[in-house]
Amino acid sequence: MLECRAGRIASVVASLFLASGLAGCVAWPEPGTGGMAEVYPSKSRRLRDLEYRFVALTRGPAAEYAPARLLEARGHLIRAKREHAGGLLADASVSTDRVEEIVMQLETRWPARAASLKY
Repeated sequence: MLECRAGRIASVVASLFLASGLAGCVAWPEPGTGGMAEVYPSKSRRLRDLEYRFVALTRGPAAEYAPARLLEARGHLIRAKREHAGGLLADASVSTDRVEEIVMQLETRWPARAASLKY
């Protein structure tokens, strides 16, 4: 009986030690900021060009007048880059289409600033 109780206590102590040690080891990045797809330029020319156009919009009046649309486009752009980097080309194409649609709408609304920053 005493051996069973000591074994149970040792098991509980080991479990608590393991749980407390693992809880402090994980540091999750903020959404949309972690991962190699966000750090390195995409191999897709379409995505690189779209990202350039997006950055141009963030520096213009769209940042002040349409921040929610820019945030939405940013999320889709990150998703497209991740999908492309992961080899999910069909999914990346859909996400890229969504970003392009938003960017085109914003460029139509504020053409002078977007056009001045193109290559």
